[in-house]
Amino acid sequence: MEFMQVTDASYVLAESSDHPMHVGLLMLFEPPKGAGSEFVEALYEQIVADHDLAPEFRKKPMTAMGGVVGPLAWSTDLDVDIRKHVRLMRIAEPAGVDELLAAVSDWHGTLLTRERPLWGAYLVDVLADGRFALFLEVHRSLMDGVSAVQLVQLVQRTLSKDPTDTTVRAPWHQIAARKPAPAAPQAPQPTPDTSLGSLLRMGSKRLTGLAEMVPDSARVAGRALADRNLAVPYRAPKTMFNVPVGARREFVTRSFTSSRLDVVRRFSRSDLDELVLAMTAGAVRNYLLDRNALPQTSLVAMVPVVKRTRDANADAKVETVFCQLGTTTKHPGDRLTAIKSSLATGRKMASSVGKASSLVSSVAAMTPKMLAGVRTSAPPPFNLVVSHVTGPMERLYWNGARLAALHPASVLDDGLAVAINATTLAGTLDFGIVGCPDAVPDLGQLAAYLESALVELESFYS
Repeated sequence: MEFMQVTDASYVLAESSDHPMHVGLLMLFEPPKGAGSEFVEALYEQIVADHDLAPEFRKKPMTAMGGVVGPLAWSTDLDVDIRKHVRLMRIAEPAGVDELLAAVSDWHGTLLTRERPLWGAYLVDVLADGRFALFLEVHRSLMDGVSAVQLVQLVQRTLSKDPTDTTVRAPWHQIAARKPAPAAPQAPQPTPDTSLGSLLRMGSKRLTGLAEMVPDSARVAGRALADRNLAVPYRAPKTMFNVPVGARREFVTRSFTSSRLDVVRRFSRSDLDELVLAMTAGAVRNYLLDRNALPQTSLVAMVPVVKRTRDANADAKVETVFCQLGTTTKHPGDRLTAIKSSLATGRKMASSVGKASSLVSSVAAMTPKMLAGVRTSAPPPFNLVVSHVTGPMERLYWNGARLAALHPASVLDDGLAVAINATTLAGTLDFGIVGCPDAVPDLGQLAAYLESALVELESFYS
């Protein structure tokens, strides 16, 4: 038995049939030349035959006191039935991308069973365009709150840079590269003092540490409140995105070549995080204008910003930044400038507040759930989540099949009816948009407006 971290338990407890708490990753592959019609089926048989699972893929929730107390700990399943977790699927005719995304939408809106470890995968046989797909879904409680980053890292460690490598691995397998290096020998540690006096002293130190955060946090918060141009929680306008969500999910995707983005990056002196936000802002603005629903003040996005390290195997560090999207601004160049300024200020604010910023963002993120069903005139903490994760920057292969696209699928909750995520792959930027179709209809149009937003930026910066 392993006790859950508080955040892990909160993800499990917050889950309901209308609010699945798993994240997903849709991978599209191009089979190697000469691959026969049985290539995907043979690949499936190989991956389900390997029972050497990574520890996190053996965890399932356990309850205490016969279920009186909710999930508080993990138990380890030593006899996982791989075929119940990994399924070989064939998409209905005409077996195009639209049919694939409709199937993924259904899978992503279905709860993972708690009788088994909280993950699943669908290996999709050859589509009409010759590609095949793997959709992996993992509960957030297994991903330490940086779900998209960890899923992409799993893919990177699974696949090979060598197109001739026929070793078949899967993200859920135990992989040597994922194992931590042996710790250096250390001197024996003294037995912890668990006396009442020791515990009180420890508590005093914790309280002192929190108290030391308050002055800096207060100064930054005061500055934010005085500056209306800064994006802080609870200044976001009410939109059609900030409503209760139902059980249905819709998943749509778009991909863009890196060569197009590089031109805009070079002439605008922007990074990819800023361009993803600018494309999102343009798409959201046009989508809301179509519906006569664009607020008079700028939408605010919650942006998980990954702090990159040189060690690819190191745990990812993520800061949460709030960014104004400049949706009241018609000109694409001015909108990008406003986004860059807001994002830069938000990053400085998050860094200066330090640990307290994690607390603030956590409370803001949980507020829509806590206020579910409660009528309130308060503005939402933010309007949508927008994230960008840097994936593999060189071509990767799975038993000779090239990874051609990597589309993330995020979590929705009451008050957050749409989430926009993007992943950088060698040669492409791949978007995955998840929405509740009851609240945000025609999500495909929102995805199509990403192209319009990029064309606007290209026209201005060319």
